[in-house]
Amino acid sequence: MSFDTIMSSPFFLPFVLPFLGVIITAYTKVTPLSRTIFDGNKGDFNLGFDFAIAAHIIFIVEVSNMLKNAGDSKHVDKLTDSILIGTGLFLILSIIFLEVVKKWGIEEYQVKVEEPNGQSKDIQSNRYNTKGIIISWTFGLFWSIWVVFYAISVGEY
Repeated sequence: MSFDTIMSSPFFLPFVLPFLGVIITAYTKVTPLSRTIFDGNKGDFNLGFDFAIAAHIIFIVEVSNMLKNAGDSKHVDKLTDSILIGTGLFLILSIIFLEVVKKWGIEEYQVKVEEPNGQSKDIQSNRYNTKGIIISWTFGLFWSIWVVFYAISVGEY
């Protein structure tokens, strides 16, 4: 399999490229603050929504490129509708998944903080639990796969 074949695959632009971007983001987010990549907080790896956003941006760019090459008005209307419907669907699903993460994917915890005057106080904070990370990544993978299948169905690949 040649490099050109990989780059022109319908899976590269809407799936592989955002996934690599998210992995690089996690690496650059965690590595400067820790000795190894696994020293980071669980929340540092909660990048499913970032993955979905990257895939959606590529979806909009690809459909816009298809619009430039579209010949007849029927095809232009179909592509314009797909941007509007796809973005609307993305926003609705994002809100739903964010609410699900807020409900089941966040846990409260307390941190004991030492003040400069020697006193300590408890601070209550929130963090992602494992369910929140799984829900987030599920949405990111689902949306990216949807973008891949859309690109294949339009027939541009």
